[in-house]
Amino acid sequence: MSNILNHPATALMVEVQAERAIAATAEAEVLVQAICKAISDYWEYLDQHGIIYDYERDLMRASALHVTYNGSDYDIVLKDGPIDRRYNGGEDPDVERRGLNPTWPP
Repeated sequence: MSNILNHPATALMVEVQAERAIAATAEAEVLVQAICKAISDYWEYLDQHGIIYDYERDLMRASALHVTYNGSDYDIVLKDGPIDRRYNGGEDPDVERRGLNPTWPP
């Protein structure tokens, strides 16, 4: 008999390898590119409407776009955007001009 024990993370590492293998397929890469394009297009749309950056006042209005999907529902949050600052405790996204943003504090 052997006294060799499996490492506690062995099962997890098998799952990690499987996830990496699927994510590296050509089909998965195409899907990721489509997701990235959609997110980028939405960011540009918001920016064109002055939600990301206020070019007139030279102020950053949001710091990131967070997209979460759990298999049945999704959540899109403009991190440190107006809604996040008002309702979720977001921070002033313009670190260089903090205190000069007329919409901060909420």
